[in-house]
Amino acid sequence: MKAMLLTLFILFAGSGCGARQTETQNAQSAPAADNSTNAQSANGGKYSPKEVIATMNTVKDAVKACGNGTGVVKVKFRILESGEIESVEAIDEFAGTDIGTCAEKAVMNARFRPTDAPVNITYPFKL
Repeated sequence: MKAMLLTLFILFAGSGCGARQTETQNAQSAPAADNSTNAQSANGGKYSPKEVIATMNTVKDAVKACGNGTGVVKVKFRILESGEIESVEAIDEFAGTDIGTCAEKAVMNARFRPTDAPVNITYPFKL
């Protein structure tokens, strides 16, 4: 079974940030951190954007330590039903680089709550 790919976009403005879910709302709508929208697979697995952000915050410092202080590293990862990360891939400008590989290793340490289906997420980290 394939899980739907959810892309979260983090807007870094001032001291706050908000997530956007492109599958159910456009960039002009309310932040996806609102519990009314969820990161969801086609067969029932889901996490709210707020959950995704909170979990990614647990590895944010490790990812940030991978970079040189500039840019954004985007990682695409798959969460198993158990909440463990099955795979991580740095994409875009950091794909195949030392920074990308470091970010991949850091994200592998994240743990989500168990759910009933795998979920695929793309997530950006500000370096």
